Amino acid sequence: MPQAERGLRNVAVEIDGNVHRLIGTDEVRVATLDKILDDPVFEAKFGANTVKSLRGLLTDPRGLNLRNLTAHGLLDPSGQHAPAAFVALMCVLVAIWLRASVVAAKAQASAS
Repeated sequence: MPQAERGLRNVAVEIDGNVHRLIGTDEVRVATLDKILDDPVFEAKFGANTVKSLRGLLTDPRGLNLRNLTAHGLLDPSGQHAPAAFVALMCVLVAIWLRASVVAAKAQASAS
């Protein structure tokens, strides 16, 4: 899951999304994945359905919530996690594809 989160964070950087959050009046921290997916820039670039799907798979407690289950050690070690692992792999591949599409669009725009 860290790879999917890092990949989506890199995508946000590529599209000038906000990957930081202000704490109080003077402290800046890294934004959570949910906050990155909430960024209007992210939704404007990839659409509401993509953002809703990623949120449901990775961060929404009403969905699979894979990022949080993994990050907080909430998956039962003795459980069968092959389906969740497959979904996690697909999220990493989606993050790679999104970033590649953004980089390609930027390269095409600068070549024009």
